[in-house]
Amino acid sequence: MTTATKRKAPKLTAKERVTNEMIKRLEESISNGDPVAPWQKPWKADSYDVTVPTNAITKKEYNNSNFVLLSIMGTFHESNMWAGFQQWSKAGYKINKGSKATNIIRPMSFIDEKTKGTDEEKTITFFKAESVFNYDQVTYAGEGIDPIKATAENKPDKKTRSWNPIKRAEKIAS
Repeated sequence: MTTATKRKAPKLTAKERVTNEMIKRLEESISNGDPVAPWQKPWKADSYDVTVPTNAITKKEYNNSNFVLLSIMGTFHESNMWAGFQQWSKAGYKINKGSKATNIIRPMSFIDEKTKGTDEEKTITFFKAESVFNYDQVTYAGEGIDPIKATAENKPDKKTRSWNPIKRAEKIAS
């Protein structure tokens, strides 16, 4: 009797996992017939009510490919606040049952031991996948009121510009 051997799927890099997640979400959006595709801007050009994906705990805005990915994922959530499992836990939140994480990538770097301390010191950079959850996927389990909700309720409705983008564009074009 022969036994079937299982072949393991090749391990995907962090970039490949994030790319696959983006493609999956785009395909879902198209197949669902969503009126606004995730790659289209969901806001009106004349308003400045644009939400930038932000880490709920550190308050740092996500950038580069994480900005794009979380902006796309943000169309599935009302909040633009994201954080990792450990960050949510330490802040007193619990991940809701059935919630699925979104993978983002984080650059990591270290100095090559072979070149450390020499004139040709090399820094090696690689990407690590990290899982984050949206604020809509967590429940505050700490004492008192939910600090993120309380902060969000005290923010002004819209950001205001001190300049007119149309006039600025006309000035540049002239």
